[in-house]
Amino acid sequence: MCDFEVRVLGNKHRHTVQCVLMINMFNEKVYVFLWFWLVIVGVATFLNLLNWCRKLLFSSARKAHIKAYLQVEDNVSDDSRSAQVLDKFVGYKLKSDGVFITHLIDNNGGSVFSHDVIVDMWSRFLNEEESRSQKKPGEFDENFS
Repeated sequence: MCDFEVRVLGNKHRHTVQCVLMINMFNEKVYVFLWFWLVIVGVATFLNLLNWCRKLLFSSARKAHIKAYLQVEDNVSDDSRSAQVLDKFVGYKLKSDGVFITHLIDNNGGSVFSHDVIVDMWSRFLNEEESRSQKKPGEFDENFS
């Protein structure tokens, strides 16, 4: 509250009014905008967190992410044998942390680079599986120490 006196014809009149400064009104508008902006950013961040959890927690989403990159060059088909090999690749070779890394590579390095990395890992995995299936039961791996 602002108190002030006004002299009119020799008399002092005391007035009490509410003080309003223009800078305070401007600051109020700025802080209201910032508050709504932070709420919007918070909601977007929470939705992004839920999306990442969906991508990484569900094995079908992990498999679909890897399969999408492998189907670009027809590296994997829809038959049951290929599906089993893909399940083994995603479930036992990459696991959830490997799929997480491929998502990070995709977001930060681009889909072309991510595709190259996934296809290279897939071809190495297939070579390992092929060499493992061609060994006789009593043979040892040369790299085994």
